[in-house]
Amino acid sequence: MLSALFPSLLSAGLLSVFAGQPDPRFEGIWKGVETYQVPAKLNQVGAGPSQKLAVIAIGDSGRILAVVQGLYPGRYPVTPNWLSTFVGYRSWVSGGNILVFATFDPPGTRLCRWPCRLVLSPDGNTLTEMGGARLPGIPGSVSCEITGSFHRQGKK
Repeated sequence: MLSALFPSLLSAGLLSVFAGQPDPRFEGIWKGVETYQVPAKLNQVGAGPSQKLAVIAIGDSGRILAVVQGLYPGRYPVTPNWLSTFVGYRSWVSGGNILVFATFDPPGTRLCRWPCRLVLSPDGNTLTEMGGARLPGIPGSVSCEITGSFHRQGKK
């Protein structure tokens, strides 16, 4: 009986090892539009949505990510999982067709991206983004929600 269970346990263990690997089709240059919406909550005044062109570069089969153009350009760590205690509790995991990135700056940092999740379409040519950030505001910074849609530029 134990010998019959062993192959099942072994395959389940191997699946869990590979489950966290991002889809290699993430790799490439992605261009699109991000929309920023400041909600009226937590003592902040809401604002209508604004949009900005954005470019994201992803390398090493989804392990390296850079915002080339858009909100807060720079290199961002891809995280295997993100457990957020911000209002609107989120638990996101990178792997398969989902990639999660965020800044890990000290809490006193005024402007940053909170966790953003990129979802790769089944055909591998479109990314959908959802996440958050802190934006400059008057008198202090405000939180915003980010959504976006990106299309692959060229083929690998």
